[in-house]
Amino acid sequence: MSVTKYADYDFEARDRAEVFEPDQLVYVHFVDSYMFCSPAAFRAPKSMTFGDFLGNLVVPWLSSDPSLDQGALQRATWELMHEAFVPQMDVALAAQGVTHKTLLSLRVPI
Repeated sequence: MSVTKYADYDFEARDRAEVFEPDQLVYVHFVDSYMFCSPAAFRAPKSMTFGDFLGNLVVPWLSSDPSLDQGALQRATWELMHEAFVPQMDVALAAQGVTHKTLLSLRVPI
């Protein structure tokens, strides 16, 4: 499929990191979920701990899935930009390499 360019793209992106300072966008993909087909975007402070990020932003989003076993979240495995990742719950997102527009993938055992 061909694409035709009608004009130059001559302006700054509106989702660049400095627009969100001191926060950042973090994408979370619940892999193999029947309810969530694509990653969700969360605006989170860089200084937020992973535990707070999980408890205050991610878990409420995941809780909208009625078939989710909340206990299984404790056994979840994570990836950071498609690489194995073991989050430290009491360490800030930025200190663990979670930067603006990073993709975190979550797998919950069945």
